[in-house]
Amino acid sequence: MPNIFEKLEYWWKARLTKKGKIILGILAVIIVIIFISAISGEETKPKEERKQTTPQESQQEAQPQTNKEDMTTVKYDLKETIENYRYDGGAIYFILIDKVDLSNDSFKKDIKWIVDNMTKNKGKKISLNIYDDLESLNLSYDIEENPGNYIGKTELVSKDAELSKEHLIATYDGEMETGPHYNTLMFFPATLKNDSKVGRYVETIEYNPK
Repeated sequence: MPNIFEKLEYWWKARLTKKGKIILGILAVIIVIIFISAISGEETKPKEERKQTTPQESQQEAQPQTNKEDMTTVKYDLKETIENYRYDGGAIYFILIDKVDLSNDSFKKDIKWIVDNMTKNKGKKISLNIYDDLESLNLSYDIEENPGNYIGKTELVSKDAELSKEHLIATYDGEMETGPHYNTLMFFPATLKNDSKVGRYVETIEYNPK
């Protein structure tokens, strides 16, 4: 049985007239010229018309776009500072935030954002006490700043402890070698997990600021 090449040879020699061969040859030349022109035209097109994607553009297209709705911005007020509070010379900052919504734990995301922002502005070797009640903040700060004034004043010390259970929302100790973690973030550190109101949110984690 003849193969494809034998068939083409037969077709060229036996089935195509001399005139047909000439016409076919001219068509072949025209096709080659058109093909070469097309290639040349593509090479001479301006770069902006080619719309070629560079490796950088490909990488950008592959990356997910930032959703502005996911960006967190939290209002907070830096109320008090005690310099050289820590053994390593680090300062402690007393921060006031709006009343925390205890219906869910979304406030923890806000606290992390505050830690990120404070460490960017004040450095990483710092401590933070974050409250959602001004009375609690002021009393805790005064006891830390002037501990001698509270000797024998058990009522005020007890009040501070009671207020802190609910209103000391979080503490952070950055680059503290003696802590549970090098960067320790604690939620509701003044109470226990069996507390009926905030116990379910009590947590100690390692949090490395962004």
